Amino acid sequence: MTNSPAQNKSELPQIGREDPRRQARELTIQFLHQLSLQGEGGMEGLEGFLAEYAENAKAGELARAWITGTWVHHDELDVCIKTNSSNWDLTRMNLVDHNNLRLAAYHLIYCPEIPYKVVINEAVELAK
Repeated sequence: MTNSPAQNKSELPQIGREDPRRQARELTIQFLHQLSLQGEGGMEGLEGFLAEYAENAKAGELARAWITGTWVHHDELDVCIKTNSSNWDLTRMNLVDHNNLRLAAYHLIYCPEIPYKVVINEAVELAK
């Protein structure tokens, strides 16, 4: 008896998952979502979250920096997103997409070392 691809899903390679930057982006989106629901007090759980979910030190380090930077600037980033969103209100946007846009805007504005093509590609991949 042969197994279907769906049955062997755990055996499929996780493309990009070994990249600490990809994992850091995923962790950042997850924690920003948490912060959007819990508010500023949720930052107290950051170290525990990273200790539990970051697979390596580099991913944890990047996620910590991106979470902190994005959250510190979230009001400014929201203005930027709202200004550039035609016929779209932020209150209609689901939180995952909203936080993905926040992270992308943060990278574009505050992380000039990350090429804009990478920022856009990663935001699209995370949205999928």
